[in-house]
Order: sequence, then structure tokens, then C-alpha cells
Amino acid sequence: MYFSDIYIARFSTISGDYRIDTILNDSTFDFENNNICIYPNPAENYINIEINLSDTSDIVINIYDIMGRRLLNINKQNILKEFINYDISEFAKGLYFITIIADNKQYVKKIFKN
Repeated sequence: MYFSDIYIARFSTISGDYRIDTILNDSTFDFENNNICIYPNPAENYINIEINLSDTSDIVINIYDIMGRRLLNINKQNILKEFINYDISEFAKGLYFITIIADNKQYVKKIFKN
């Protein structure tokens, strides 16, 4: 099973609404010269997140489980290029969502943990 849809989404607090729209079907995408790559997918022990932005930006990376619980929160300032190797070996098998906020846009990628 391979999950590779990329989404642009709007998430808010518990009192807010959630909206997810599919925009591409690939594990790498270029959105106005910003490149974000998340691999492997499906993953077993680690995921890699590569971010190459056209201009420096603050970024926020979150990982959510299928129930909407946030499992990871990373905040970084003034990023142009970033590589993150994250250990997911303790995650249960299943579907997860990675959100990346950069350049006032939010990207959501679903990944599957084997």
C-alpha cells in the first residue's frame, strides 16, 4: 500500500473547522519554487523531511495521528534549506499526517508507518 497524495489544508483548534483538499499526487512537489520532499513512504523506522525554500522563512512541522493527536512539533526560524531525519520506530503501524507551515502556506502529507 502506498500513500502519496499531497494536501493543502487549513487546521485550527478544537473549536475550529478542518478542511483538506488534494492538490498533487507525488511525494515531492514544487509550490511556487518551494520544494518539500518527505520519504520513504511507507516508512518503517525513520522519515526524512527535506525543505528547500526560495526565500528564508520560519517553519513549523507537525505530525498527527489519524485521531488528530499531535505527536511532534518542530519550530525553526529563518530556514532556507533544512533536512530532518525523524525516528518513528515507536509509532504504531498506520496512517499519519505531516503538516509543514512555511511562507504563510500549510502543506499536509499523509504517510504510512509499516
